[in-house]
Amino acid sequence: MNKKHEYIRYKERGNVLWFILVAVVMLSALTVLLSRSGSSVDQSGDVEQLRIKANQLMRYGSSFEKGIDRLKIINNCSENDISFKNSIVATYNNTSSPADNSCHIFKTAGAGLQWRTFATDELNAGGNNMAFINSFRIEDVGYHTAISGSDLLMVARVSKNLCDRINIDLGLSTTAADITVSTVDDWNNFFVGTFTDGHKIETAGDATGLIGAQTGCMIDNNGHHIFYHVVLVR
Repeated sequence: MNKKHEYIRYKERGNVLWFILVAVVMLSALTVLLSRSGSSVDQSGDVEQLRIKANQLMRYGSSFEKGIDRLKIINNCSENDISFKNSIVATYNNTSSPADNSCHIFKTAGAGLQWRTFATDELNAGGNNMAFINSFRIEDVGYHTAISGSDLLMVARVSKNLCDRINIDLGLSTTAADITVSTVDDWNNFFVGTFTDGHKIETAGDATGLIGAQTGCMIDNNGHHIFYHVVLVR
């Protein structure tokens, strides 16, 4: 075999090796791209799941506001008549509520709503999962007097990720300094027909990022993330 033929064969082998090298590089790049794409899809899926949960929770909170409006307008209930008595939590017996259950949120004669037990992966709340409290008010949401300075809130402890998602979707801050209350009433201040002048979110206080927000998520003085909805604005 002459030198010309040897050169041609060497060149051919070189070309083959070059193509193999290019194929390996392209395959590696494709693997990295697919890996990143898969990660992005997973992240997008997580965000969408959080958004669904946030919307469900906010709609649930809003349903109590609508239920109370129904009791006041159709059943002629006063705010002190409203009862959250239910078969799950035995701490909401409002003795001022009519015996016919017409002012009961969870009775068919009243608003006919259902007490919801949240899944542990949605709400990190122990015990009762949620509460209806009588000792909290938010500036620019209601109109208060010094004597009866509180609204009626539904609250529920949630995960940080769900808390952030709620505030993002509502256009509220997720910065801890903006939504943290330095002191807070016991979340066990259950509403049983009366109101008390309790903790305030206001300009001169803390959690100023929630001023004017009827719905949102705060951080309490124990570091817990608390979803809230003002179900009765006063």
